[in-house]
Parts: sequence; C-alpha cells; structure tokens
Amino acid sequence: STQSTGEVLAESNRLQKEKDRNEHLQKLLIKLEPEPEPNDNTVTLRIQLIDGQKLSRTFLIHSKLQTLKDYVDILYLPQMGGYNVPESYIFITEFPRVEYTDFTKTLRELGLCKNGVIRVHQV
Repeated sequence: STQSTGEVLAESNRLQKEKDRNEHLQKLLIKLEPEPEPNDNTVTLRIQLIDGQKLSRTFLIHSKLQTLKDYVDILYLPQMGGYNVPESYIFITEFPRVEYTDFTKTLRELGLCKNGVIRVHQV
C-alpha cells in the first residue's frame, strides 16, 4: 500500500519532533547534577512513572523541582532505560494529595524534604 503525501509529511514531522526531543534530552543529561550521597541535605524520592515503574533517586533539598523534572525527562532516553515518559506531566503525592507544578521552587520549599513517593501524572 502506498502512503498519501499527508501521511508521509505527518511521519516526517513526527520523526523530526522525536529527534528534537532526544537532542534536548541529551543536553539535559549532560547538565544533570550527579546523584549526591544521602545526608541531612538530601532527600531520596521514589518516583512512580505512569506505567507503574518505580525508581529511586537522591536529590539535594535545595535543588529546584525542575531538577527532578529533568531527571524524569531523560529517563525517556534509551541509554537511561527508555521508560515511558509523557511530554507533558506534573508531579503529585497522594497522602495528602498535592499537585506540584511550580518547577522554580526548591524541593525544601515545596515540602518534599522527607523521603517518600512522588507520582508522575500526565496532563
């Protein structure tokens, strides 16, 4: 079967978008701060991805929520496991249910300074 011009263009656009996303994520991977050793100035978060996968990572409590987002974003890259990470999401905790959308605040400012589970929630 032959593809229509529209189908070919749509596939070409999809491939270019994926290439651009991967290039962006490669840059994030380079600038991501190394995982610190756990101490009084760190928090270890269990991150639950949309498909239920759970990962654990330690962050400095004065890191911005953006650092956590950068880490989750790069999990999409094949060399980081190729996890199913949506392009648009927020973080939530369940007890109590809180949505975290201000990526400029630090983990401490957001109250994320105790070890716990944070979920990736697609929007």
